[in-house]
Amino acid sequence: MIDANQLKVIMPKCPIGICDALARKLPDFEVNTRQRIAAFISQVAHESNEYSILQENLFYHSADRLMQVWPRIFHSVDTAKPYTENPAGLANFVYANRNGNGNEASGDGWNYRGRFGIQRTGRNNYQRFMDATGINVIDHPELLLVPEYGVMSDLLFWKDNNLNNYADDVLAVSRGVNLGNPNSKAIPNGMSSREAYYHKTLAVLPT
Repeated sequence: MIDANQLKVIMPKCPIGICDALARKLPDFEVNTRQRIAAFISQVAHESNEYSILQENLFYHSADRLMQVWPRIFHSVDTAKPYTENPAGLANFVYANRNGNGNEASGDGWNYRGRFGIQRTGRNNYQRFMDATGINVIDHPELLLVPEYGVMSDLLFWKDNNLNNYADDVLAVSRGVNLGNPNSKAIPNGMSSREAYYHKTLAVLPT
């Protein structure tokens, strides 16, 4: 349904290796119609800036910014300051005891930080990928940065959340990816970008 060259037209920033992996792997997860492909690409292109950002950025220069991003965790400059310009420490602190992660000292927050297009985050989610594929991302979480495996991770998220069922409704798909619930009433961020990629993909694909 789509090849690497077409994907490169839709996402000029996307490395060709990722375009190749997408073209090969989309059919394996039944992302195999114009609407399903457009729905999937609309989300990953927006979430990852066309696959140019493949890891969660946890480097913050200021305590004020940390307080804005995590207002429930950081209530003062003094509590936030130790985690400025300290991405590993920040990840281990804010993601401790969440999504299957151990405590702050375990290092799980940093090891299982968000990776690839739809950023897979947390030990439980890495374990889910390993269970489904046999690829040992628990001991080697960096494997999610390999294009083929990262694409599989994004597509597994898509499958696990039944997002093919919403492929003709870009708003519902966006809610599923950005808010975790296709039936939410909230408006996801970046809707104009997501919609633009959806229609751009449809325009590139043959009818």
